[in-house]
Amino acid sequence: MKRITYPGYSSITDLHASIFFLNSGSTDKTLNIYKEGNVVVKSDRFKSHPKQWDVALTVFNIETPSIIALNADQIAILELFYQLKSFRNEDYA
Repeated sequence: MKRITYPGYSSITDLHASIFFLNSGSTDKTLNIYKEGNVVVKSDRFKSHPKQWDVALTVFNIETPSIIALNADQIAILELFYQLKSFRNEDYA
């Protein structure tokens, strides 16, 4: 079976950071892909972008001083990946 991945997910898995996925009604295989990995998945019907942020910040147990949001088809380019890899919570707490 061929494994399908999305660029956004595969571009951040090597960060070994918590990954949260708020499913807003995907009809493709996005949800299955995120369930394969070490990802916390919740669902909420899309209403608006600000409301999705509010839901995400409410339903997930985020314990870091900052977050980064990627859509499934967006990627963390190499420069961003290295910045995130060297990020230290204590520098921003």
